[in-house]
Order: sequence, then structure tokens, then C-alpha cells
Amino acid sequence: MSHDKNTCAKFFHKLKEVIAEHGISPDDIWNMDEIGFRIGIGGQQWIVTLCSSREARIASSTSRESVTCVEAVSAKGEHIAPLIIISGSQHSESWAQNSLPSEALIAVNDSGYSDDMLALRWIQHFADRTKKMTRGQKRLLIFDGHGSHCTRQFIQICTENDIIPFTLPPHSSHFLQPLDVSVFQPYKHWHKEAVDQATRTGCGNFGKTEFLAALNSIRIKTFKTGTIQSGFRRTGIHPFRPSEVLRRFDTETSAPIFSSSPPGSPAPAAPTTPQTIRSLKRAAETIEERTEELSPLLRRQVQAFVRGSMQQAQTGELAVKGLEEQTAAQKERDKRKERQRRVTQSGGVLSLEEAREICQDKLDKEKREQARREWTLLKKAAAKRKAEGWGKIYAEMRRKVKKLQKGAAEALAEALFDSEEDAKEETENVLSEDDFGEVS
Repeated sequence: MSHDKNTCAKFFHKLKEVIAEHGISPDDIWNMDEIGFRIGIGGQQWIVTLCSSREARIASSTSRESVTCVEAVSAKGEHIAPLIIISGSQHSESWAQNSLPSEALIAVNDSGYSDDMLALRWIQHFADRTKKMTRGQKRLLIFDGHGSHCTRQFIQICTENDIIPFTLPPHSSHFLQPLDVSVFQPYKHWHKEAVDQATRTGCGNFGKTEFLAALNSIRIKTFKTGTIQSGFRRTGIHPFRPSEVLRRFDTETSAPIFSSSPPGSPAPAAPTTPQTIRSLKRAAETIEERTEELSPLLRRQVQAFVRGSMQQAQTGELAVKGLEEQTAAQKERDKRKERQRRVTQSGGVLSLEEAREICQDKLDKEKREQARREWTLLKKAAAKRKAEGWGKIYAEMRRKVKKLQKGAAEALAEALFDSEEDAKEETENVLSEDDFGEVS
């Protein structure tokens, strides 16, 4: 087994040699791994209600689809945009309607898991994204010995981009892989929280589109510098302390090497109490202080009234807040749903930047087509109006202008010519040169 102390010691000895041989900076030590999500599965919850006479349940999303994310983190605490692998054959436009970084890659295949082709696309993505982040000459990439990571083409891309591939011993990810040790547990936790939050706000189907819409928020909460660095520290990779791992073989022969600990602050905070409730609470405290002056019966009645008022105010505020959250979440879901059935590309891999450009091009084309359709309708309507009466109106306007022009010409001719006949003749000559036609 790879869990024996000798195998683990050999791993650290070889790691030290490679780091020294290639002059790898601690900031250039990277770890990559894949994580799978059942995207519609949330976590178990306690549900607090006002009434204990019946069992309360919260609805659960019905989606059971799986998605794979390929992630990479460094000993410095940095990370790059993921490769997201979705089962299917076509890219949906709705997958680009989210806040994920434009460098993120989305791939589709039949299984929803990584394969040789996607491994090659990812290692090139890793090389491009980490090139400017590299402090030394080379990068060390630690990963498990999955078959798709050890193909000739994969190793060739690593060599061409000054990447040193370094594989873990078999079945050792849970205590030697930084991502497994400190990152993927909170990653799963925040995914479940996102599913539960979506369910509480009325999402009945937390599918691929909803998962991608929530993923950036999940990753922000997960990929914190301290969390990432903790993984490298607990695995003894950086700072380089093999004894941190090796000593556990002496003290914990039958127990798991790392105990599971829940991520910090797992539960969402209660809704912030608004000013109106705080005011009510202060008033209630004032009343409570003065109940000593009342008779015992009246004091109990006042106290019951105060408790009931506080309870109703808090219940109402929670209901309003829940409705606001549900309404806002539903609006965002509706926006994504509008483009859920539209296809961006069939098969292959797309960066979100490429997908968003394709979507924008389609949107611009649709706007131009809509403008052309509206212009055509406008011209048809104008032609119809002209045929139904605009011609008569225009002719009437021409006659009125002709009369005004004739009057102006006569007045001007009388002022210019001494003879009335000359003035009349010149007026007729001027009027005959326009295109207003006869004047009745």
C-alpha cells in the first residue's frame, strides 16, 4: 500500500530532489485535481418553526446531474480559472449568463468526466494562465496518476512550457494532495449551501445553468489564500516538512491520517433585524421594566402582549425578507431560462469569453433583424396611409401654397412694374415655372 511510511518517505525524497534540480520556487509549486458535484444535492438542515404539532420539511431540488471541475492551486495561495466538464453534446447560451471569469473553460462530453482530449486542453490552459504568474524558470505540477494525465501528448505540452509533472503515489490523495486535504471539503460545503439557498428561494430544479450561476460565488468562498496554503502546509509540501506527515504513521496506524473538520462559518447568518424591530424591542424592554407597578394579572397580560408583538413582528420581517430573496432569485433564474434552450456550439470546449462573444454576436444580429422587420412594417404602414388619404391631403396643401405664392407674386409684381398688364404677365410667368399645378 502507498500508505506505508517507506512509500511516503520516497515520495518526499524524490520531491526534494526535483525541486533542487530544477530550482523550483515555492510560489511555482502547483497542485491540480478534479472534483465532482451532484449539482442538485444540498445538505441536511434543521428547520425551526413556530408550531411543533407537525413535521416541517423544506423542498429539495430534483436535479441529480453531475459536473466535474478541474482546479489548480499554488503553494503561494493562488488559483486559476477552472475547466468545467458537463455531460451533454451542446453548449447552451444560458451557461454564459453568470459571473464566472472569462478565462474559465466549459467542455461537454457524454460522461461529464475528464478524458485524454480534455486533459490536453486543460494543461495548455494551465500553461497559458500561469505563465505570467511564474517567478522562476519552471513550474512544478503535482497531480495523481490518472491515465489521462500521463499520455505522451500531455507530457510533451508540459515539456514545451517548462512544466515539471510530478505524480502522487496511488491512493494517497487524501493525505498528500493539497486540494483534497483543505480545499475540496469547503468546496462541497458551499455548493450544498448554494443548493439549499436556491431551494429556499423557490428553485425547483437546480440544474446546470443554476450551478454555473452559483459557481463563482461558491469558488470565492472556497478558494481563500489561507485555505489553499493550509493544504500545502498540512501535506508537508510547503513549507517542506515531511515529518508533518510521516509522524502520523507512528501515532495513527489505524485512524485516518487527517481528521475531517467542518469549514468555518458554515451556516448563513440570520437576517439583519431592521430598525422597526429594534425600536419595538426597546419599547418592549421599557414596558417590561414598568410592569412591576401593575397588578399581577395585568402584568402577565402585558408581558404576553409584548411577547406576541415581538414574535409577530419578527415573523413578518422574515416573511418579507424571504419574499424579497425569492423574487430576486426568480428574476435571475427567468433571465437565464430565456436562453437555456439556445445553442452556442455543438461539442468541444469553449472559454466563457468565447461563449459570451458568440452570445453577443447573436444578440446583435437579432437586434439588427428586429430593426429591419420594424422598418419594413413602418414603410408598409406609411404606404397604406398614403393610399388611403395622404394623397388628397397633399394635393390640398399644394393648392393652399399655390394661392399664397400667387398673392405674394402679385404684390411683388405691382411694386416692380408700372403697368398692370406687365405685372400680371410676369406673375403668370413666375407661377408657370413651379410644379404646384393649377389653382382653382
